Amino acid sequence: MTEGDKFCNSCGAVGSVGEKKNYWKYLSYAWTVIVNLITIGVVLGIYSNLYQSFEVIVVSLLILIYLSIQTFAMTYGNATIDTAFSMNFEFQRIRKSVQKNQIDEDEEENEREEIQEARKKVDKAKIKMYINAGFAFIIYIIALFNIFGAL
Repeated sequence: MTEGDKFCNSCGAVGSVGEKKNYWKYLSYAWTVIVNLITIGVVLGIYSNLYQSFEVIVVSLLILIYLSIQTFAMTYGNATIDTAFSMNFEFQRIRKSVQKNQIDEDEEENEREEIQEARKKVDKAKIKMYINAGFAFIIYIIALFNIFGAL
């Protein structure tokens, strides 16, 4: 088996020699988690400095309003992205049926590659959105716990 081969020529074993893992692509996800952990720390710090139940209720309501707006924005953005890809698919389907033999294959391949690249970026953004949503849920629970504790 030579370096870079995925399988051994004699036994068929999966080769790992020369296989490099790209840890840098996960850096943005790690950064998203770190920022969210800092945010939770700030929220807990704010609550630890509140002594009157009125202050706790007001801060909790403000946090819940902010989380509602953020959740709406994430949901709307996700729906908009899905709609855009669906419309693009329909546009390409209609264009193919109208211009049956006039479509340039190189141009069509370039469009497919651009769409695949856009989907990769969107998938990465969606993963970050899901990470943010998970941490937003934790902050939501913290706010609810504190508001009910203050009542």
